[in-house]
Amino acid sequence: MDVRSKSKVSAHVHISRDGVVTQLARFNVKCWHAGLSSWAGLKDLNRYSIGIELQNKGTESYTEKQINAAIEVCQAIIANYPIREILGHSDIAPGRKEDPGAQFPWMKFKPLIKNNYYGTT
Repeated sequence: MDVRSKSKVSAHVHISRDGVVTQLARFNVKCWHAGLSSWAGLKDLNRYSIGIELQNKGTESYTEKQINAAIEVCQAIIANYPIREILGHSDIAPGRKEDPGAQFPWMKFKPLIKNNYYGTT
C-alpha cells in the first residue's frame, strides 16, 4: 500500500515550527517524500525510508522546538527500526531538492545513529 495525493507527495511525519508532531502515515506504508532519488546503490528511496518533513520555507532557521521534536521523533524511530543513516532530500536527490538546507543542524542528528545496522555499538 502507498499513500499519496494528486500531487504525488506525502510523508510519514510533519513537524511544525512550534514543534507539533503529526504522523501522517504508518511507518510501514510507502510515502512519496523522496521522489526520484538514490543513495548508496539504492534507487527509489521512498521504498527504504521514513519521511520526516519540517515546516520551513527553505530560507528560515529551524526553531529550537522544531529541532528538539525532530530529535525525539528520530530517537523513537531508531529505537524501533534498523535505521542506518539520517539523510536529507539534498543527499538523495541533489540538484533537484535542496532541503533541509544550510540552516539544518546535522551535528545534532548524525550521532543518533549507532555504529551498526542493528543499533548496537
